[in-house]
Amino acid sequence: RPRMPYKSRSSSAIQTPNSVSGEPETMENNNSTEYSQDESNNQSPIFGVPLAKSIEYANVSISLSDPQGEQFIYGYIPIVVAKCGVYLKQNATTVEGIFRLSGSAKRIKDLQYIFNAPPRFGKGLDWTGFNVHDAANVLRRYLNNLPEPIIPLEFYEKFRDPLRDCTTIMAYLENKTAQQNPSFSQQSESDPSKSPSEHESDNYDFEYGIPEDSPLGRDILRAVDRYQVLIANLPPLNRQLLMYILDLLAVFASRSEENLMPAPNLAAIFQPSILSHPTHDMSPSDYHLSRAVIEFMIEHSNKFL
Repeated sequence: RPRMPYKSRSSSAIQTPNSVSGEPETMENNNSTEYSQDESNNQSPIFGVPLAKSIEYANVSISLSDPQGEQFIYGYIPIVVAKCGVYLKQNATTVEGIFRLSGSAKRIKDLQYIFNAPPRFGKGLDWTGFNVHDAANVLRRYLNNLPEPIIPLEFYEKFRDPLRDCTTIMAYLENKTAQQNPSFSQQSESDPSKSPSEHESDNYDFEYGIPEDSPLGRDILRAVDRYQVLIANLPPLNRQLLMYILDLLAVFASRSEENLMPAPNLAAIFQPSILSHPTHDMSPSDYHLSRAVIEFMIEHSNKFL
């Protein structure tokens, strides 16, 4: 399987309703909109609509490299995800509290209007006047406003089963998290809606120091195998978006000594938009399991292609 390198795979081949030729268009700096903010709010083609619908309006191709170094198109993601993802990778991997701290409410609203505005839908966005927290928040807003989580509800329990069935991995995750930030597990159990406010540095990786032939090592390999199958069976657009987000979060987790955002904290923040169920919103135990699943997938994202 080709490994996703920790760099942006978003190309400039942005497709909009005007791209009838199918040829990539030249990127330009243009934040202008062609209709009013009130109109964009009432007729949003990007935010709050199903993933497939927003992809119809504006998408970006993402590419991977095969073992020989040849690039190929892996799939397509919404332009708002790609633009924010590229900008954050370039400018925010060492920013403390990224994804946790709020940006400017006005600037976030302005960004949302830009990404909603036809015919460009944010194509050629000039980030001048915006900062990394604005970008992180508008990305989270897009994902949180999807009518259904990235992992569809019909797959919800299936994605929780590999860790629910494996007490060794769950215990390992809990122990690692408690050692890194003792207040984190207590806060997660008491209030699943809150993100941790303080973070410890993290050098977290399942495989470091864990022999493959140990009980825990074998359980990890089995769980990875199960997630490979589950991810492969997701609808294509959901699979492509999930892999892009997991890879993005893995980039930030790998720099957690600087940004203080290790995988457990990133998983807590993105859990509602990746793996959640409306009947479990206020259930601490269900939140805890779903967060652990996302943490596991972040740590092993390079194995799921």
